[in-house]
Amino acid sequence: MIRILSNEEMSPFETISLQTGTLDLAFRPQPQATGNLQVDPEIQLPSPGMDVNIASYYNAVSTNNSPFGYGWTSSVFLTAQASPTPSIVTMTRGNGYVVSYLESGSGTNVFNPQTPGLFNTLSKDVGNGLWKETTPDGFTFAYPLDTTNTTTSLTYQEDAVGNRHTFAYSSGLLQT
Repeated sequence: MIRILSNEEMSPFETISLQTGTLDLAFRPQPQATGNLQVDPEIQLPSPGMDVNIASYYNAVSTNNSPFGYGWTSSVFLTAQASPTPSIVTMTRGNGYVVSYLESGSGTNVFNPQTPGLFNTLSKDVGNGLWKETTPDGFTFAYPLDTTNTTTSLTYQEDAVGNRHTFAYSSGLLQT
């Protein structure tokens, strides 16, 4: 049974999920009062190790022009941007949420979260040329290392046991 909730019944961050066999479906039938819409996940591909989940998001006030059009983004569009002095790294999630990290001391290559409620860690892997953000449950998100304020996109995502999804781009667009 599917019950459609009104905007008043849903908070901006809720997702209503239904379990149907091996496929999880989530519905957000109407945009929120903020003008935002979340379809999460639009595509879920169960796989050995780590599932592939792709969600779409719309933000009415965003000026971002993605391959889906103005204001649209996807869960696979994760970016990192670092400023050299002070060493601040800003990560933008696929849903548009932004978090930031500040280097714990000059040259330490260890960064502390500046976003309240964020428990992830960020390290600067100079040997492999990557920023590595790790969640408390062991997921790692790696981005090309750049400290010139250039925005870089997700290189790979890896779970705690080493299952990895790799991302490749051409002209800024996700290819694989």
